[in-house]
Amino acid sequence: MKHYSNSALSKRVDCGQAFKYKYIDQQHEKTKPSLIFGSAIDAAINAVHYNIMHRDLPQLYYDQIILNYFNQEKNLLEHELDKEEWNALENMILNMIDHQVMLEFEEIIDYVPKEIQKKITLKIHGLAMPVIGYPDLIAERREPAFQEPGQEVLIIDGKTSGRKISQVSHGYKQQLSTYALAIMREKGLKNIPSAELRVLVKTKKPYWQVIPVFLTADDLGLAIEAYREHELAIAANWFPLNRGSVFCSKKNCRFYEQCHEEHRSDLHEILSQVSYA
Repeated sequence: MKHYSNSALSKRVDCGQAFKYKYIDQQHEKTKPSLIFGSAIDAAINAVHYNIMHRDLPQLYYDQIILNYFNQEKNLLEHELDKEEWNALENMILNMIDHQVMLEFEEIIDYVPKEIQKKITLKIHGLAMPVIGYPDLIAERREPAFQEPGQEVLIIDGKTSGRKISQVSHGYKQQLSTYALAIMREKGLKNIPSAELRVLVKTKKPYWQVIPVFLTADDLGLAIEAYREHELAIAANWFPLNRGSVFCSKKNCRFYEQCHEEHRSDLHEILSQVSYA
């Protein structure tokens, strides 16, 4: 590891062993349909913003970008998913194209795109490595006069979800807080930038959900503490199993079979760890 990231931190929180397999042991993590779909939509979102920022250049075609990404990943990773998974993924992608989801995304843009997939580097005092991330978009939006200086800066992150999001998760706030901290230091801002999630809800009739995320000083402080705890866990080689995680399934964890084989419970070994007081 040469740096920390929100994705690595989230993986360790979900399950220490899954994090160890991927980031410490450097084992290849097989792909998942949701990752391919999400990355294809991210590429199309980037294209929407590119077209707005470069109207004098040849425009990119969103549907073609999504299909090209899918075909490219299938050619590279065909053996990592079974036939049924590829067929279901392709049908989902074609459904999104049929419903012109990227044109709908373009119609709800109410900001000025500034920087696409900007690399941010955050150095937290006392930690051995920096935190690196790539917010989908840094934009600007002019609000009424009561807005504080710096809040016109807007951080946007695109997501996909199988259902409507009713509450912003701690993980999403952690990610956006990391971006906000880096941007505040880079731009010398004294107020926290605005932030939004733009979520493609993958229902039969897909739609976009715009979710404002109101970050506070507490959110930013908790983000820093999370990375401090992250470094301590790595230094202590502390990667506990989390078999209670919703991600602990063959569908959601590509290390599932290996992990359950290597960490099969042995009653004698378990009893040796405890005594009756």
